[in-house]
Amino acid sequence: MLITASAAYPAFERAILAARERINMSFRIFDLRTRLHSAEAQVVGQSWSDLLADALQRGVDIRLVIADFDPLGAPDLHRGTWRTMRQCAGLREIAGEAGTGHLEVIAARHPARIGSVPGTLLWPVAAHRLRKAARMLNELPAGERRRFLSEAPRLRPNLHVDDTPEGRVRPDFAHRFRLTPVTHHQKLAVIDGETLYIGGLDLDERRWDGPLHDQPARNTWHDTQMLFHDPALAQVAERHLNAFLAQTAGQKPVEDGQGGEASEGRSRRFLSTLSAPARFAPLRFSPKSLSTGLLRAHKARAAEARHLIYIETQYFRDRRLAKALAERARLEPGVCLILVLPSAPEEVAFSSGGSDARYGEFLQARCLRIVKKAFGKRLMVLSPAQRRQPKGAEEEAGEEAVGAPDGSTAEASAHGRAVLLGAPVIYVHAKVSIFDQDCAIVSSANLNGRSLHWDTEAGVELAEPAIVAGMRAQVVSHWYPDCEGAARDEMVDPKTAFKAWARAARDDAARPPEDRAGLLLPYDMRPGRRFGMAVPGIPEEMV
Repeated sequence: MLITASAAYPAFERAILAARERINMSFRIFDLRTRLHSAEAQVVGQSWSDLLADALQRGVDIRLVIADFDPLGAPDLHRGTWRTMRQCAGLREIAGEAGTGHLEVIAARHPARIGSVPGTLLWPVAAHRLRKAARMLNELPAGERRRFLSEAPRLRPNLHVDDTPEGRVRPDFAHRFRLTPVTHHQKLAVIDGETLYIGGLDLDERRWDGPLHDQPARNTWHDTQMLFHDPALAQVAERHLNAFLAQTAGQKPVEDGQGGEASEGRSRRFLSTLSAPARFAPLRFSPKSLSTGLLRAHKARAAEARHLIYIETQYFRDRRLAKALAERARLEPGVCLILVLPSAPEEVAFSSGGSDARYGEFLQARCLRIVKKAFGKRLMVLSPAQRRQPKGAEEEAGEEAVGAPDGSTAEASAHGRAVLLGAPVIYVHAKVSIFDQDCAIVSSANLNGRSLHWDTEAGVELAEPAIVAGMRAQVVSHWYPDCEGAARDEMVDPKTAFKAWARAARDDAARPPEDRAGLLLPYDMRPGRRFGMAVPGIPEEMV
């Protein structure tokens, strides 16, 4: 279990260095400019370009599928994908003629599109996003504007570019486009069919953080990966990597066990979410579901929990899962729920939000009400924050977020939701669920409709009590690094953990940041309720 990039990146680097034959990967973001951190990898260079070039020189085959994005909905992410494609095009030159390994890189946009009827209804939204992209480009210097357009090939056809040295742009509304509601969100790599690296962490400098999280709030990133030296599991994951593009295009069926269906009796299961375009469905927003293994595994394990369900997630927005958790609370009066969430979504705490963010906050507030009503005092919702006083609002939250509406009251803080109870927040991106000491699930999937029904996601379920106990202990050590002895044992044991965690969070809330024992504080539900906004007619899976 690798908590934060400071643990995950070096381990991933060493796995790449150990590759003998092939590396098979799929990520949402994969920036080859990312610095190398392990001493072993720094022998071959300074960046991931150097590391992969070294693998090619050693005769290792590399396959990378990098997610592409809707150029209107996410122009910056779309540009980032094609920047990675350019970086990979230079890998062969870096590797030199001596490199005998084969390199295959695919920029993959999910083939599902919004149906023609809802697409027509959403045309004003798409037009607004196109205007916004044009404004963003026109605010750039001319040279940077040209470079952006050269690195965003699917945005360029939607724009008129003036035939002047400035090359200013304006929207081309005559160009036909259909919005892409789905993406490949998974983050995994298989090395030599033997080693699996999987979880919630992409590869770039933004995601670099360590256990102290001692950066400006907007730079923090709490995430978790798993590294398995398990050929049987790795081979299932590699079959998924080789098949998912055809499956999501509707050209190939999902294999038995790929979504966790045919794994009875196994202590480790590969889980997925997969969808494909809905054929001849002009009225649909949504794709056709192929696999919901991650959702079904969460519901099945929740239904077996007796003492404690512990969840870390970026979003908690899926009503079906919230109702399953609530049902378990009603059936088992001894089960408690600890839910660790960021104090606010990244686009709210560190940016200016928008209608998508407000709809997401509405859905999360509703899901929290569902579990709060069922669990009552057996529910503890927590958010992490640093053990220091905040600096200036622009440094902690970022210039764009300062003054933007986010649901916080004016008297709370100029920092908005980038500060919680007087301390800079730590952004949670991890996707970890632990059920008693019996089972754990680590994946790329948030607990929202998008990840559990639409996007391409991958994860692993472990039903191995010894390993799960070790994971629970690692989680305690991360959030409460100074906790030792009997107090630590109480926080690790699922029978006593809830009361210990709740007491620690309440005690820390009453202390100044620098005197707190841990990094977790009670989550404030009020700003999300105030900021949230229902958007009738839009599927919950959109956010």
